[in-house]
Amino acid sequence: WISLPRMSHSCRPITEAWNHGSPLAASAFFRILLKERPNLPPAALRQALSASAQILTRDEILDLVANALGGTLDAEAAVLWSFIDLALDPVKFAAGHSRKAVGAALLAPNGDLVEKFNQLSLDQDRLDYLRIATLGGDQPAEERDWANPDSSSRIVRAAINRLSASSRADAGKLLKALIPGVDPSWSPVLSHAAAEHASMLRDSMFVAPTASELKAALNGGPPANPADLAAVVLEEIERYKASLRTGSEMPWKRYWNTDHTGAATKPQIENEDRDRLLELLRSRLERYGVAASLPEARRAENTRADILLLTHAGKNLPIEAKRHYNSELWSAPIDQLTGYAADEGAFGYGIYLVFWFGSEFRVPARLDRKKSPSTAEELQTMLVADLPPESEGKISVIVLDVARPNAGEKRKKALTRKKTSYKNARKSTKE
Repeated sequence: WISLPRMSHSCRPITEAWNHGSPLAASAFFRILLKERPNLPPAALRQALSASAQILTRDEILDLVANALGGTLDAEAAVLWSFIDLALDPVKFAAGHSRKAVGAALLAPNGDLVEKFNQLSLDQDRLDYLRIATLGGDQPAEERDWANPDSSSRIVRAAINRLSASSRADAGKLLKALIPGVDPSWSPVLSHAAAEHASMLRDSMFVAPTASELKAALNGGPPANPADLAAVVLEEIERYKASLRTGSEMPWKRYWNTDHTGAATKPQIENEDRDRLLELLRSRLERYGVAASLPEARRAENTRADILLLTHAGKNLPIEAKRHYNSELWSAPIDQLTGYAADEGAFGYGIYLVFWFGSEFRVPARLDRKKSPSTAEELQTMLVADLPPESEGKISVIVLDVARPNAGEKRKKALTRKKTSYKNARKSTKE
């Protein structure tokens, strides 16, 4: 099956033993062959390396790599041996070689050789990370790359698929971390792969509640699982939301600064809005055994969720809270909250909570140029519609209406008076 160049006299007994199918002889055959002839023609070298991956130990192959790269090789043999070196220890190889050298090594082998040495790699996930980061930076995604399995696009896509299926807990974060450094065409592929990994991780970590836990949850006790935690918190927030415009104590005013007469003047800063809500929720959630975190609670990578709710069982629910005129209003659910929800303790669940202070405060423009909402209900509808399909049932949106009563109408009247005064002033000037 392999066409070999003429070998030295000492190798002939090994060749004869190999032809008779002895496993020990086969191992010795390839050790001697690749040590004496590391500069085999490309086709023969690929076949010999592929076979050696099946019968030699990792240490034996490392010795052969050191011997080969320590000598004189032609260009094709050099990149093939470099790939073997890279595959066996990707971290070490990347640290000692340029991006160009890493890219050349990654493109050198064919599919069969790749599969065999992936299995021998010290860190296959890191090897795939290098494939995506190195080749994906210059190579755009090709829709029909399946037709060319050795193309850069296909290599990158295969690496993304493997990393998405990895049992490594942080594989999803690795995939998302790659997005800024690769060609933009890979962004949706990487985002989808990260979401798939998060889903797989949640499924693997899910533990069905016991009968006693389920009974306690049904009786208003502690949440039995992450979905139950989200449902409990949403129910309490909805109850609070319903009281904002009907309570005799005007609960909406708690989110405003007031003057000496008690009249609402301007919204409190966002952190105070969040802290006020946290204070109110603590008493409501206490009976469920849900503990509300301090505002300084931080998620992975030092990014902060505005409210973090924890249960005694280690399940948590991030809540991202913003005022409706925050510049990140439209992007926060995807760019921020989904990252918090990807935490292994959140199981993909999260709540995006927005404080609506009324149409007197301008809503940030949307990239799609859709008409801005004029009510809290319209804003909530638009935010829900913006959520990606994979967030359905996981990410919830609630808009709390804390606007001053009739403030919108007062603003319209004020603008009308201003326009009238301006027109009258111009008329007087002309006269």
